[in-house]
Amino acid sequence: MSAPVEQIGNPSYEESVLMALDEAEYDPAAQWAVDSLAAGKSPGILSIVRADLIGGLAFHLHEALHTHEPGEANPHHPKTRVYNRLITAAEAGDPEAISTLPKVATTAGQLATTVELTLDNLDDVREWRQGHRYVQFIGSFNPQHVGHRSTIRDTLTAAGEGVNGLVQVVQNHPIKKDSLPPYIGRFRQGEQKLYSSTLLNPSEVTMLDVPLGLGLAKRGAEQIRLIASVTGDEKMRWLVGSDKFMTDVNNVRAGEQLDKAGARFSGVHLYVARRDTQTTEEITEGADYVRGRFGADVTIVPETTDPLIIQAAASKIRAMRAEGRHAEADEMEYSDLPDLRPRR
Repeated sequence: MSAPVEQIGNPSYEESVLMALDEAEYDPAAQWAVDSLAAGKSPGILSIVRADLIGGLAFHLHEALHTHEPGEANPHHPKTRVYNRLITAAEAGDPEAISTLPKVATTAGQLATTVELTLDNLDDVREWRQGHRYVQFIGSFNPQHVGHRSTIRDTLTAAGEGVNGLVQVVQNHPIKKDSLPPYIGRFRQGEQKLYSSTLLNPSEVTMLDVPLGLGLAKRGAEQIRLIASVTGDEKMRWLVGSDKFMTDVNNVRAGEQLDKAGARFSGVHLYVARRDTQTTEEITEGADYVRGRFGADVTIVPETTDPLIIQAAASKIRAMRAEGRHAEADEMEYSDLPDLRPRR
């Protein structure tokens, strides 16, 4: 049986929306944002879209929300708690707070307020957004845990001021596709954890509802190139583990998979997180090779020394839960999430 068309390189629905938005066609993105709320997801695209598109998207969202009831936010929802912490600063005109609100909005009323604040403070929001850069973090997040969030924090620290993280969830994985829970559940849980973490500033990270493993993601770097254009970044950027990085380096050196591995190195900025399967010397030498051959930028992310974070792994958490060791699993999954940690 042939694969569905969206899995062989044709744009997915979400990618088609971004392609239209990149050309200043706003209605599809506005409808996408409204539909996201109905599905329990927040429209983070308004938080990251490039400066020249913010006003048009906000205006069309304002029009789209006219026919929707404002709804009532659940005060105990993790994203509502973040929204309530930010709203006072946003109403005072803080562009950082205004830009963060869309990714934690849970009702049409909250999103309408966010859109109105964006339009009322458009010049300041545009100025604040100008020049932001975005590193792509991808994973199956089954589940998202403290190790993921710590790596995001360490990468943003290494990347420097003005760099933000985009977190994307794999929908179709070539190895795990038959064992992964549904995408929507992993995405919604990821939003709650990412924005509630004590390790991260919610203004610097965004869960982007563009699934990995299908569509343009099957065509080399086309998806991340599209995302870079929509966000206004001049370069594609992503985090890669040192194991994957060195596999690609060795493949290129051997003249293998040049279409795939080589595409990941051309015109990009890579952030390499060290795994214990590679030495610092190996990674440094590989980075020098990539810089010299492809002209790519490579930043090596310093390795954490926290034993809990080093050991954290989704497979370990699932195994612990299967054995009834929930307290240990909770420590790996929720140690930076005091408001979300289960009470046992």
